[in-house]
Amino acid sequence: MPRPTVEIHARLDSRGGPESRVRRVQQPSSRRDEGVIPSLATRLRVGFGKGPFRASDQDAVTRTMNAFLHEVRESTAALMFLLQGAHKLHSTFGDMPGATPGLELPGMALHPVLAGPSSEDFFGPGGTMAQVAYIGWMMKVLNSWENPSRPGLRRALDGLDVILPESQALGDLHRIRNDIVHRGGVATKKETGKCSVLKWFKVGDRIELNMNHVLDFLNQLGVLSNSAITHPEALRACTWSLHPNEQELSEVSPTPRIISVRVVEDPLQAPPDQATVGVSLVFENGVFGSALFQVPQSTAHRYHEAAVDSSGNLRFSTGKPIEATDLYRECLASHFQREPRIPWDLPGSAFQIRREV
Repeated sequence: MPRPTVEIHARLDSRGGPESRVRRVQQPSSRRDEGVIPSLATRLRVGFGKGPFRASDQDAVTRTMNAFLHEVRESTAALMFLLQGAHKLHSTFGDMPGATPGLELPGMALHPVLAGPSSEDFFGPGGTMAQVAYIGWMMKVLNSWENPSRPGLRRALDGLDVILPESQALGDLHRIRNDIVHRGGVATKKETGKCSVLKWFKVGDRIELNMNHVLDFLNQLGVLSNSAITHPEALRACTWSLHPNEQELSEVSPTPRIISVRVVEDPLQAPPDQATVGVSLVFENGVFGSALFQVPQSTAHRYHEAAVDSSGNLRFSTGKPIEATDLYRECLASHFQREPRIPWDLPGSAFQIRREV
């Protein structure tokens, strides 16, 4: 099956500037707080308007965001379990000629039987079962945002003149959803063509989701992290783990492709006259991590744009490319608690609060 058209490109702004040298820096381990969204205050850019942003408001925002991001993770976990089931069914029935017997549901006398020469287009990776699972995941995430998360944030920020929480990744996912529901699953200029972050499809493409899209969405939303996010009411945590072991993952050849890039500038980590630019990465086998680079403050904007070049390596708008193989090995070292350690996650402006007009 041909790979989907995905533009791997991340940008904070498009200003130009002179070239400068980049120095890799390591992330202090103290920033990985268990059960807490990393640097939530840097995610929510709040304009204070008429009154102060009280501690109780911040607590309400934190609880609401933790609940939503937990829902995103749980929905993704459910998706992955469903895809695993489809894979096992494909392994069992994929080559079976003629009718394919269905599985019985508890308490249900009715069960499906598929008839035809092949069940690849039903059980296969891009088949009917997978697409139903992906679309269900999309709807669950968007529904969780629209109710109760987004109204909850608006209530927490009541009285401020900036009350409309939004996210580029969620806005883009909603545009893609509109083309699936209202345009027969074909990317249109009016909806998918306006995506600013999730540039997965070109106008006229048939929209078929896959795991690369899910991983890119999670990265752009800023929820790929080894830290557990606990639902504030259900007291249930969800996190990620890598399988199989480090040696097997490190011996994968060729190095898995980088499928998602997110750029963040974190002023809290930089000394005077310096800026720390972070790049959050995801590889096609699900390995993820981040790399930090320290650059002169005067030229930091030159590193607000990063992309994956034709050789599969990471490249800023200036400077030499950074080998994907090196980044992959460092991500594995971080996950398996070996040096060199780089951060699992980065703070970022995944969400912003803008003035309602």
